Amino acid sequence: MLPPTLAAQRVWWATATPSSVDAAAARGVGVLSGRPPSSDGAVVSELARYWTYARGVPRVALSRPLPAGHSTGRIIDELLADPALPWAGEIVVQAQPSTVRADVHDEVMERTARFVRPFLGVAGPAHGPTVVEEVDTDDDLTPAMRPRPVVRPHR
Repeated sequence: MLPPTLAAQRVWWATATPSSVDAAAARGVGVLSGRPPSSDGAVVSELARYWTYARGVPRVALSRPLPAGHSTGRIIDELLADPALPWAGEIVVQAQPSTVRADVHDEVMERTARFVRPFLGVAGPAHGPTVVEEVDTDDDLTPAMRPRPVVRPHR
């Protein structure tokens, strides 16, 4: 069992249906959405409803694939074009496909951490300004970034 304050920061529900998004909102837990945005806008409307009805501070993380061989620019363009991105405070990335060598995935993840993450910032209507904190690591200079809002014009 996690203390309530820690649980509020660490518990995430992977959601696949409107009812699971509503249940997460009612319980005050974060939503992890791996569903690709649909042409009918269902995912975006579900995330908007979650932000409206979530108990406590709403937290949304998007899970998105990073296919091997995609350029940094293409990854950025695809993430920026994702209509669910403005509702998310975090992005969880997955290196794909599993048949690619590990060193290729390592390179994609390194480029994403170094170039894509700083370019995108982190979205989400309820997050405050970025705060840099020291964290306990072997490298005392490694900052931990908290989510901050990113306002992007509609395309």
